[in-house]
Amino acid sequence: MKCINCGKKSNALLCDKCHTIEILDKMFSEILGYKEEICENKYLKEYASQFENPYLVRDCIPELLEGFNDEDTEFYYCHFCKVRRIDEYRAQFEELAEKYLTEHEEFDDKKQQILYDIISFYLRDEFVKPQKWCEIIYENKNLKVELYDIAAEFFGMIAEYKKSEELVKRALDLIKKKKDKYIFASKEGMERSLEKQKDLLVRYKNQKPYWPSTEERRRALAPIYDAKKIEHPPIEIGAKGKDRYERGAVIRESEFKPIEEFYGELPKKYVIFWCNDTSNIPAIRCIYEIAAIRVESGKIVEKFQSFVKPWDGKVAREKAAKLSGMSIEKFSDDIKVEKVMKKFMKFIREDLLVSTNALGSQGKIFIRALRYSGINEIKNKFWDILDYAADTDTKFDLENNNREYLLEHFKLKEGKDALEKARVSLKLIEKLKEMNS
Repeated sequence: MKCINCGKKSNALLCDKCHTIEILDKMFSEILGYKEEICENKYLKEYASQFENPYLVRDCIPELLEGFNDEDTEFYYCHFCKVRRIDEYRAQFEELAEKYLTEHEEFDDKKQQILYDIISFYLRDEFVKPQKWCEIIYENKNLKVELYDIAAEFFGMIAEYKKSEELVKRALDLIKKKKDKYIFASKEGMERSLEKQKDLLVRYKNQKPYWPSTEERRRALAPIYDAKKIEHPPIEIGAKGKDRYERGAVIRESEFKPIEEFYGELPKKYVIFWCNDTSNIPAIRCIYEIAAIRVESGKIVEKFQSFVKPWDGKVAREKAAKLSGMSIEKFSDDIKVEKVMKKFMKFIREDLLVSTNALGSQGKIFIRALRYSGINEIKNKFWDILDYAADTDTKFDLENNNREYLLEHFKLKEGKDALEKARVSLKLIEKLKEMNS
């Protein structure tokens, strides 16, 4: 395999020398906007040639991001999910964008790109969710032209004409007065878009308000017009179309009820769980295998194990196949996350859930699978082996408070699959109990 930046032999898409944020930024742009006829990177062209459709080279971006710090990759993955207009990525985008915009206070170029992405994601399909983001743009006078343009378009659609007109004026003034005022557009392109918006506003105000072309969108806008006492054509009464994600409703992270930690000694009966996932990026971890063992009085009395079809696209399924040793065809709809998690919830019943990092990485992966199954809470409490280890001996605290250190200390081998890792967790508990006694 060759590095797609310099052409040197490499075990990954970027060699060690090219594994930098500067190169990542460059390659991300080249891959996302890849066109064979204009690409000047011969190593990227060579790599893209292996795809039946070179445009699908974009699907390598999750693999490109692996190995970088979470903070360095969250923008790239979020923007990638928006650009890849297929359900598997769209299902993640809303969650990732909300998280990114909430956690990043400064309106730098990357945050403004994600802000634009989320409004364009909603535009014309939703008329409630984008309003809070457009209000933020309206209140902020130091943003790029594209944001004022798209917020003006939205406010025009919901009959907030004064705000729309003010944003159009602000954008045109910005074009005249300042430099470096675009996220991605050109001066000419923005001028055309803003002039079109001015014409639309005249029509909405003087002739008739904006009215969507589809019945589903009309149902979404009608309550807003009704509240403003704006007349509109009648809408048909009927069921809404299929969910955008073609699955049960995905629960947002903010809407999932916080999990509870269990304090005290382990009861006689509990469940140890383990999730194997396809990525080292916590915000996008997607399980491909989940397993658990029920323990009573220190003995395994029941077990659960299942593979899970990753919902993050073909690249994730290919990664899962590679990690599990299974063929990609085995990750079929029979093991969709909704089906597997429903069975898993029946297995765990009301028992205490135990794992290393039960309230950290393992808990987050597990909760994400529940949210993508349409489940918004879990009443089972969680008990973390790492907390128990830290309470057992100070040498298992701070930088040594991790599974790898415990396994090395007790000379235990890590399991190969999720079920074996759950069994290894039981051995860790036994070793720690011996130390406590």
